[in-house]
Amino acid sequence: MNEQTYEQQLDRMLAELSVSKRLFGYPMLRRAVLLVAERPALIGAVTKELYPLVAAEFGMVPHQVEGAIRRALVSAWEKGDKMVQKVYFDHTISEKRGRPTNSEFIADLAERLRSGRVF
Repeated sequence: MNEQTYEQQLDRMLAELSVSKRLFGYPMLRRAVLLVAERPALIGAVTKELYPLVAAEFGMVPHQVEGAIRRALVSAWEKGDKMVQKVYFDHTISEKRGRPTNSEFIADLAERLRSGRVF
């Protein structure tokens, strides 16, 4: 699958999950998912490799990227359709936490892109 198709599919998934394009962390989240879709091993090194790669592209430091992505996901989780969230993340939703972690969210969407399991 070509990169443009990945990007279009990812944009659709993020919209379905209520991740607003207006959120500061949206472009960083989007880039992180695309990087992991291209290089799956990055999900095993989120703080050591993935966040630094994204940070370099956006002129930031890794902890700023992590926080921006987290805030985007928290906002989407609070505002999003619970049924859609369940379809995407039923296997990763923790009752204690209530939402997937940044890494779980990124990994799941990247895997969906790679496998073609896009709704």
